[in-house]
Amino acid sequence: MRTKEDIKKVAICLVMLIFSTMSVSAQTEFAWSSNADWTQEGDGITLTKTGCTVSVDQAEGTTTPVVNAAKLDLRAYAKNTMTITATAGIQFTEIVFTISAQGKKRLGQVAVDKGAVTYAEDYSTVTWSGEATNQLTITIGDYANYGTDGESKAQQFCVDSPILISTSMADGTIPFADSAVKALCVANWDTNGDGELSYAEAAAVKKIGTVFRLNTEITTFDELQYFTGLKSINYQMFLRCTSLTSVKIPESVTEIGSQSFYNCSNLTFVNIPEGVTSIYQEAFGGCRSLTSIIIPKSVTEIDKRAFSGCTNLTSFAIPENVTSIGESAFYGCKSLISVNIPESVTEIGINPFASCSGLKQIMVEGGNMKYDSRDNCNAIIETASNTLIAGCDNTTIPNSVITIGKNAFVGCTQTSVSIPNSVTYIGSFAFNNCIYLTSVNIPNRLISIGEKAFQSCI
Repeated sequence: MRTKEDIKKVAICLVMLIFSTMSVSAQTEFAWSSNADWTQEGDGITLTKTGCTVSVDQAEGTTTPVVNAAKLDLRAYAKNTMTITATAGIQFTEIVFTISAQGKKRLGQVAVDKGAVTYAEDYSTVTWSGEATNQLTITIGDYANYGTDGESKAQQFCVDSPILISTSMADGTIPFADSAVKALCVANWDTNGDGELSYAEAAAVKKIGTVFRLNTEITTFDELQYFTGLKSINYQMFLRCTSLTSVKIPESVTEIGSQSFYNCSNLTFVNIPEGVTSIYQEAFGGCRSLTSIIIPKSVTEIDKRAFSGCTNLTSFAIPENVTSIGESAFYGCKSLISVNIPESVTEIGINPFASCSGLKQIMVEGGNMKYDSRDNCNAIIETASNTLIAGCDNTTIPNSVITIGKNAFVGCTQTSVSIPNSVTYIGSFAFNNCIYLTSVNIPNRLISIGEKAFQSCI
């Protein structure tokens, strides 16, 4: 005979089973605020946001799809194809498109590879619905059957932001590539006790904490992409995980925390999702196996020493929305060859490129109101104070420079330097560790040389 306690245990097991198999539903606003949010790829455009990617491709001999710069509506033309792809582990069951003013003039029939399409009576919206799927392809028809411009016109499927996408987590368990990672995930977040981690269980996790910190056994964690409840890669999340080679960060993340990947010396791949705004102190410090990294357009802040010691980093671009680059942000990235500072940058810390011994070209975009590279000098100069903040081997110090800033030429490999008579102050450590420097022209008007300005110079 079952006791009340036995019945209670059975009930708890049933509830856990139900939660482990049910899908977690939500409506996602797939939004954009500028045509610059979209990326040109071949003859099409694409945009990735949390949970989904939307791409529109041009058919041969047809009009190239665009996002209108003034109206900001997405414009797909006759015979173009629109593909909506969900992030792994996510499915969608309904998509609602709001038809723009231009779209109402040229709306027509569209074909879908699954499910069905319905039109609002006033043609203000077009809705797709069907069985849960992770990809949908829409082909734009030839003529504007429903458009106010008339049926003889070529169709334009033009939609406003946002596209409303009803999503749910896929059923099933996550196939982990690394057994050590799986063991830790199951130990910490397997809520139904089945010895596996489902997509829903992963999506419910809000913080990883120190579960993986200092772990030298884990090698790959691409399955992190399914932890879509994360908003941050928290402080020291993967600190000194020296065997870790690959991580896929979920698109829900908006910040990369301090020292989150510090000294992951074998890390060769990590994505920074669109939506991340800040990369904090020493986030990727010491990741010496990274050769390239894509910093998305959403990033506005690169904190001090964020990529310091990434000695094999050869390829990266500072995106146009970055406003702040911290002190020594790329310190010791000796494989970097060139750097471009966009006009959006308004704050630069003490030489972000100190000890980048391979650096040959530094350029500040002409529209920057705070900094410049006057006379093609290959340096960063603070315009108002005429202070040279960062230089390289190919820098020619302009006659207008008054101050050579702290750490400005640390670790450079030039053999001689000509300092113009306009310079009155040389900051501390300005030429520190320039071990090949044998000749320096000191100006007559020089008033002060900072502490250890020429330390370790031969």
